[in-house]
Amino acid sequence: MKGNTLFLQVILYLLLIGGAIFMLLPLFWCVSSSFKPSGEIFDYPPTLLPKHPISDNYVQLFSRFPYHKWYVNSVFITVSLTALSVFFCSLAGFAFAKYRFAFQKALFAVVMAALMIPFQVILIPLYVVIMKLGWMNTYYALVVPFMASPFGIFLMRQFMISAIPNELMESARLDGCSEFKIFWHFALPLSRPALGAFAIYQFVFSWNSFLWPLIVLSETQKYTLPVGLQSLFGIFYLKEFGVIMAGSALMVIPVVLLFVAMQKHFVSGLTVGAIKE
Repeated sequence: MKGNTLFLQVILYLLLIGGAIFMLLPLFWCVSSSFKPSGEIFDYPPTLLPKHPISDNYVQLFSRFPYHKWYVNSVFITVSLTALSVFFCSLAGFAFAKYRFAFQKALFAVVMAALMIPFQVILIPLYVVIMKLGWMNTYYALVVPFMASPFGIFLMRQFMISAIPNELMESARLDGCSEFKIFWHFALPLSRPALGAFAIYQFVFSWNSFLWPLIVLSETQKYTLPVGLQSLFGIFYLKEFGVIMAGSALMVIPVVLLFVAMQKHFVSGLTVGAIKE
């Protein structure tokens, strides 16, 4: 029996390792290609490691294009949107989970309905609103409409229902805590797994956002990384893919660092409710 269990574990680990290699192979090829001359990228059969490594792709990326500005724009927009979205979604989720008020079920039904509507459906109305507000080609248009995510509200509400004991809130009220202090000092610390999982989700969503920034932004200096890298295709006409690979490789770094830093909270957030005492 133990032999069969050990054999199954070995097979499982081999499958997981194979899947990890398969998933990481495109990223490895991207980083490797960033050190290749443009002609070598399209060699057949393809090579994983560059035959003659060069750093000229990175030099061109920063000398010929405002790549550092695109990077700063993306970091600023993504961090701002993630922080605001985590705060407002957790605040709304706390209200839906722990309070009873008029039209609560109806409002939550609206949130659930918004969760099911594709972004492409609201794109044109949202564009008209942003244009009327005079926010075209500004960062307000990239942050304000997405500060309260229906998915984030739903996630935080489902987590806080069971994670925050009602007895703890009553004790805090008896000690003179205001409702916001209860949220800030008790609800948020107890909701770290869900906050971490949602923060990673929101960060990746904002970091990779392409369609909406492409529509709203018109100045090259205000581009985010996805829009800026896409603009290089029109400049190079498929001739200098090494520069694009260099930009793509650098773009992955913040996402990887965030996941490594918050991996514990992310895994905890995914497994909440899987084990019952």
